Amino acid sequence: MSVFYQSEQEEEVPPENRTIFLTFSKGYPISENEVKLYFTRIFGDFIESIYMQPVAGENQPLFARIVARSPSMVRAVVERDGADGRSKYYINGKHVWARKFVRRPPPKDTAEGAVTSE
Repeated sequence: MSVFYQSEQEEEVPPENRTIFLTFSKGYPISENEVKLYFTRIFGDFIESIYMQPVAGENQPLFARIVARSPSMVRAVVERDGADGRSKYYINGKHVWARKFVRRPPPKDTAEGAVTSE
């Protein structure tokens, strides 16, 4: 076991700093199981959890988040194709893009500060 890996394990890293954002192509549905099996086969058992986009009915998820056990695995996955922070994968012939997850600020309430007349 490397010293880098040991020190990384000892330091608590929040999940949002260990998260990979995946995007899928519309019309090419992909399952959570396909995602997990593929990335585990390529990179080993690094996945802590997977969150697929919730969808209703016959709709397909267009994105997912993978929480990795360590930040170094995020870099390994998203920088596989180079240091630009995006990598393209083919899971069962379907295109999947991977990049580091960046939390978006919550949407501002449009009613906040609005003046009403009665």
